[in-house]
Amino acid sequence: MTVAGVLIAGVLIVVHRPDDDALAHVRRAAAEGARTVVVDNTPEPDPALHARLRADGLVVIDNRNRGGLAGAYNRGAQALFADGCDVVFLLDQDSDVDAGFVERMTRAADGLPTDRYLIGPRKLEIAMQRTIPAWATAADGVQPLRDTDTLISSGCGVSRAAYELAGPFREDFFIEWIDIEYSLRCRRLGIGRFVDTGETLRQRTGAMTRHLGGRFTTNHAPWRRYYLTRNGIWTNRRYGGGLRASVRFTLRELFVCVFFESARSRKVLAICCGVLDGVRGRLGDLAEVHPRVARMVGG
Repeated sequence: MTVAGVLIAGVLIVVHRPDDDALAHVRRAAAEGARTVVVDNTPEPDPALHARLRADGLVVIDNRNRGGLAGAYNRGAQALFADGCDVVFLLDQDSDVDAGFVERMTRAADGLPTDRYLIGPRKLEIAMQRTIPAWATAADGVQPLRDTDTLISSGCGVSRAAYELAGPFREDFFIEWIDIEYSLRCRRLGIGRFVDTGETLRQRTGAMTRHLGGRFTTNHAPWRRYYLTRNGIWTNRRYGGGLRASVRFTLRELFVCVFFESARSRKVLAICCGVLDGVRGRLGDLAEVHPRVARMVGG
């Protein structure tokens, strides 16, 4: 258990068919000493894996991808809040943090002027060697806490009061844009969003490839392109990005897929389907919304 002042922190780690490196990240995060829940989002759970994790003293929730990544966040957060935690830090199996990360982030949260907040570290994209957000440089460490519009879910702390006011993550998003939508929802509700630029989380996004001119592509699977496009368009329309932002976003996705990635036809199909559903507000699991398309794009 991590206590900073009067705050009790919990750690929520989502795994999906974890390999040895992922399990090493889980054990390193669990060693932080906070109340820790591992949510296994693998559709076909591994009882032996669950037994090993429980033998290490971890609470394991078998979610089986119900509600996608958003569902895993909700199951774990609700369990930790019910266990008395004041703030829950979200981690994925590929999130790599330094020792003491949770304690330092909890102390930073304890110093905030509100109990309704999201707080996260800067993220270092390993393949790109680029910090997100871009302005969160090491020099900012002299005044590490900075206001921000949106936070990436990995490493993000969600306070109990914020979760009670904003509600759960959108399970009809399933995956992609979950954290952006939640941040914008919190902004609309007046919930604070802060980056601690003195803390860094290291993570790799997809199978990153670098191209001439410094451009990177994530090489996400076709089914993920569907969710990226659909949820991005829905979020832009819902929170004021409007038609222009949605068009720019869609054209960028198409450009990357056509000129830099493989499985072009399936990705273009997924993006076009995502455009239509994003405009119409047709959300949910792709396999349920479009069974035939899901079979074609592997979702």
